[in-house]
Amino acid sequence: MPILYRHPLLAISLALAIAGCVNAPTTSRQAAKAQPLQRIHVPQEKREHDALAHALAGEFALNRNELDAAADEFGQAAQESNEPDLAGQATRVAIAAKDWKRAHAGLERWQKLKSDDPALWQARAVIALHDGKPEAAFADLLQLAQQPEAKGWRAIGQALLDVGDKQAAAGLLERLATPVLLGGKPETWVLASQLADRLEAKPLAQRLAEEAIDKFHSADTYAWAAQLKVKAGDKDGARALFASALKRDSKDTRLRVAYASLLGELGDNAEAARVLAQGKQDDYTYAARAAYAARANDKKLMQPLYDELKALKTPKTGPRLNLLGELAELLDRKSEAQAWYSQVPDDDDHWFDAQLRGALLSHITGDFGETDELSVVVVDWIDDHHGPKATAVFAAPPGFGGETAGLGGYPQHFVWDAGSAVFLGVET
Repeated sequence: MPILYRHPLLAISLALAIAGCVNAPTTSRQAAKAQPLQRIHVPQEKREHDALAHALAGEFALNRNELDAAADEFGQAAQESNEPDLAGQATRVAIAAKDWKRAHAGLERWQKLKSDDPALWQARAVIALHDGKPEAAFADLLQLAQQPEAKGWRAIGQALLDVGDKQAAAGLLERLATPVLLGGKPETWVLASQLADRLEAKPLAQRLAEEAIDKFHSADTYAWAAQLKVKAGDKDGARALFASALKRDSKDTRLRVAYASLLGELGDNAEAARVLAQGKQDDYTYAARAAYAARANDKKLMQPLYDELKALKTPKTGPRLNLLGELAELLDRKSEAQAWYSQVPDDDDHWFDAQLRGALLSHITGDFGETDELSVVVVDWIDDHHGPKATAVFAAPPGFGGETAGLGGYPQHFVWDAGSAVFLGVET
């Protein structure tokens, strides 16, 4: 078989061995002294300088939330490696650990390996701001702001939010947030306004939000301006802006949820339910619509929602079966509510609530069907989840009794409190 690779040390060793054999003395004692391999020292690689080992140790330290140890390990790894990504990681971890000496060392290594990395500009700006060098920080942030398609603005936001001095950070943001640097995307303007808000620069946040509306007239710009109005306590102004946003994108679920939340705060629960009824539906919007309709005590809103949920294809999910039961109760259809509750799968998070509600309804209507007594339902669940010695307190309707129950050898005490019956969805 041909030799594909020959280590140079091996070649030297063989040559020396041959030479030794040619010139070897005849005596065994002399031959033993003349063995060449005994005189060759092959240096071994030092494991303590293994960059990979240090990087792995750094990862383990991060998983244990030991930032100081992670900064130390990554710092050593960066110095032993020629990988710019590893130097970048060492710098970021050191910044997170507030270990500025190691942060400087990591940054210096990173600059030698890849000085044109935008992530490096971000880290260098953070370190410069810590060192009290705002102009140096601005130079790096400006490079980020000049990235094509506004790609650098998220990095700018992260850098400024890492600064302890919010006033200094807001000053830099105001210098950077010019129409030329913000560009032609509404989301960049909104991001800059949100950043100003988080830096507690309220006038700057408001100005950028208003300029974004004037420039783009998009749903997102109106929605963000509405949220600023809410924070300022101007709920009527916020309502008008949310309405303008919905005119531009009535199907945006996130926007509808935010507007409905504001309407709920303003006490207009019926309108909140109607707003959520528009557009695509999911478990959250269905449940929120039911909650707002219940707060408004408006059965004209509950009935269409109930019909809509019933019409959904089967099999229905546990949350939707439970919600159908709750709506049926609110519509005074107790038998239907029992039927919906009984279908909630036993592996669903709503199973226990559904079983308890169904059992309580059985006691109210006298229609037990196949439903066992409330006490048995509760005892079974407690035994499965907490063991046979648990004690529980549950609510029940008036007239159910104030006795304690210990069925089947279980020492549970059931204390009935009519004032909490509404929480269980039982109308008394």
